[in-house]
Amino acid sequence: FLEAVEINPVVVHGGGKAITRAMEAAGLKAQFIQGQRVTDAATVGVVDQVLSREINPEVVQTLQSLGGAARGFAGTDIFTCRKLWLRDAAGAPVDIGYVGEVTAVNTAPLLDCIRQGITPVISPTARGEDGHVYNCNADVAAAMAAIALKARRLVFMSDVPGLMRDPKDPATVIPHLSVSEVPGLKATGVVDKGMIPKVDSAVAALRSGVEKVSFVDGRVPHSVLLEIFTDAGVGTEVVLDVPPIAYATNSQDFIAASLAEVGLQVTINPIEWAEWLDRVFTQADYDMTVVCHVERNDMAIYANPDYYFRY
Repeated sequence: FLEAVEINPVVVHGGGKAITRAMEAAGLKAQFIQGQRVTDAATVGVVDQVLSREINPEVVQTLQSLGGAARGFAGTDIFTCRKLWLRDAAGAPVDIGYVGEVTAVNTAPLLDCIRQGITPVISPTARGEDGHVYNCNADVAAAMAAIALKARRLVFMSDVPGLMRDPKDPATVIPHLSVSEVPGLKATGVVDKGMIPKVDSAVAALRSGVEKVSFVDGRVPHSVLLEIFTDAGVGTEVVLDVPPIAYATNSQDFIAASLAEVGLQVTINPIEWAEWLDRVFTQADYDMTVVCHVERNDMAIYANPDYYFRY
């Protein structure tokens, strides 16, 4: 359906629970620091096997069985990374092994798939600068892919309803989250553990040009469609903060300030401005106290103390 309405999905999947089960079967104990899996040499072999050779083909096969066209990619063919170092409370470096921080995305095969109407499915591993396979956080990898592809939307799908103030109470889902609220939620523990890289990735994507980021519950049928095509959406929507509009004390100053926001410096003669307004607009024409209209090429700004929009 997404492809039918000219939305081209790119899938970066995870597999944390499957990795943990495989580690237990191999006699390895899972350990996490700041939401990141500690990955030694033995663990990274399990990670690569589970993500790229088991889960990835399963996701591709599932999409194909539902009538979609999909192609699988090992993350090592798409992502390049450097070793990720964490910092403890004192600022000292913390080594968590073969865990990578994605630094580059090979977009060529992904764009080729998109042109052919094929959904790329990517595992969250990467090739390090030393040639070694690294485990990467799937949320971070997805955000880097979205940034590199200049995607308009980034959707994180998991098995929780969204970002919740109380992780045990689905009724506490935060429907709308602005970037400025994130530090406070971290300080209070609302954003903790596995949510840290997810939320940080959302913020990074938004600041790099992605228009909107959402956290949705993959257990809900059609959750992605509901998020994209309904006003209310589902889960949690993360957006950049909208800067406040500084209203001027008079209409001509307001318009000059508005134009300055888009890089235009103008000087408006108050007398000529008033005469022009009298000729073009009357109070009977618009239910507004003052309407100001300035055109430049294909841009127009309409403004008064109660209304502000541009097209």
